[in-house]
Amino acid sequence: MIIFDDKWKNIVKTGSKSFGLSFNDHQLELFATHATHLYQWNKKINLTAIKETDDIALKHFIDSLALVPYIKKQSRVLDIGSGGGFPGFCLKIASPDLDIVMIDSTQKKVNFLDDLIRIIGMEGIEAKHIRAEELKYNNLYKGTFDVVVSRAFSRLDKFVKLSKPFLNENGIILAMKGQNPSEEIKEIEQLKEVRNSDMNIKSYSYILPFQNIERSIIKITGLG
Repeated sequence: MIIFDDKWKNIVKTGSKSFGLSFNDHQLELFATHATHLYQWNKKINLTAIKETDDIALKHFIDSLALVPYIKKQSRVLDIGSGGGFPGFCLKIASPDLDIVMIDSTQKKVNFLDDLIRIIGMEGIEAKHIRAEELKYNNLYKGTFDVVVSRAFSRLDKFVKLSKPFLNENGIILAMKGQNPSEEIKEIEQLKEVRNSDMNIKSYSYILPFQNIERSIIKITGLG
């Protein structure tokens, strides 16, 4: 049986230090509860292809936590395509003051997220079964977010177009990508939706610890 024990929690704790983060025992226990729930539900529905405990710690939890330094306290955050709660639920555990909305187009994944929220008993976080293309017409969500994030989108240009309607006046987009996203950045600059805006794009590289995997965070401002 897979167990997310103190050894597993120490991997998350140690790996997160590379981003300048520190977590208490309660937060580490919540990460382990999330991981355990993910593992149990993954037997029934496809939440992740990553099965090894160390890889779950690194490629889901620690990777999601790389976003924390880029998000201001008490921000309202939209996670598009949250799946197993990455990065949205991880961000909430790391920064409980955040107001998180996680959306996914797959009902079974939202059922998982709802059950996770129920088990952990967190407030200020919700999961919705809806596409971003539909949610943008709801005035409770349109133009109300400080940050829009995602780890799920393969194309950055599509993610930017989907995110733009949700940003408030000073809202930012944070897109998690692999190594060297320069070609995708060029494609964003050609979008008609942003051509006459004050858009500013910055790319930040980081290294996932233990396996020295290079990844990047693209921060986009000026679209709100």
